[in-house]
Amino acid sequence: ATASIGSLTSLFTMALLSSYRFYSIRHVFASRSVTRKSAACMIVTLVAMGTCVTVISFVPIMGRYENYFLNGIFYPGNLLFVGAPSKSQHIEVLEVYYGRLSSKNRLQWNAIRELVGGMFTHDTTGIHGNDMSFYGNAGVCVFKYFVTPNDPQHVFSLAVLTFNTILCGVVVMSYTGIYLLSRQTMGSLSSSRDSGARGSGLERKISLIILTDFLSWMPFIGLCVLHYLEVYDGTPHYELFSLLVLPVNSVINPIIYDDTIGSVVRWTRDKVVGVVSARVTTIQNELNMSRKGSGMVEKEKSYTETTLK
Repeated sequence: ATASIGSLTSLFTMALLSSYRFYSIRHVFASRSVTRKSAACMIVTLVAMGTCVTVISFVPIMGRYENYFLNGIFYPGNLLFVGAPSKSQHIEVLEVYYGRLSSKNRLQWNAIRELVGGMFTHDTTGIHGNDMSFYGNAGVCVFKYFVTPNDPQHVFSLAVLTFNTILCGVVVMSYTGIYLLSRQTMGSLSSSRDSGARGSGLERKISLIILTDFLSWMPFIGLCVLHYLEVYDGTPHYELFSLLVLPVNSVINPIIYDDTIGSVVRWTRDKVVGVVSARVTTIQNELNMSRKGSGMVEKEKSYTETTLK
């Protein structure tokens, strides 16, 4: 849940910041003073964002909603329930033992646990199961975006994925608008060398942000759709996207816009060039000194030979 909060908060923040930047550039001559209305809108937006992120992250692990998110129960050492059987698989075994269950379509997990426990009353230790929860479906605890129509949480996961896609679209459209407005503004200004350089730098940053968002989210969304349609099993790639691609993309976008990477590259380049230049200068001075020394030795040798003659 904590990782989901971080990822969703980053995506929300990027969408809000990109929208605000686009609005600021679009209304560049509007008043920048903070009014009560704007402050209230900002507070309401932040509260709504925090509430939405919290609800999305914690609802799947709340016990009262387990019938919508619990995929199965794992019984260690039990040969009757192999693996982590789902609700339908539990019902098949229970009907063999108890007979036909009239309310099986409305049977909840609490009732299933009681019925399973009743099957092992002769065993003094009973039977104990571990829930296969929403965040425990993969080798690591991550949000379950890869779902199929048989998963109880497929509506929730698809809704969150759709919402994230909309937020990603807001980021891309906002930065595209900023890109177009910046080109229009730079074209209307005097084509000085400095303004052209700033415009080119801004265009490169925005293009890079749009490219990273597209390359990160579009393949992931496509893979989620293919997995849901059961055309392709994307499970082996889930950890790669959830733990590396999407988080890194969310973190790197502000760095790109803030020119942090460019500053680090320029600083590193200047340091390397400075060290190399200093070393080259030292070597050249040593060679010059060596040549001068060799010349002096030759002159002394020639003088000595002339004197002896």
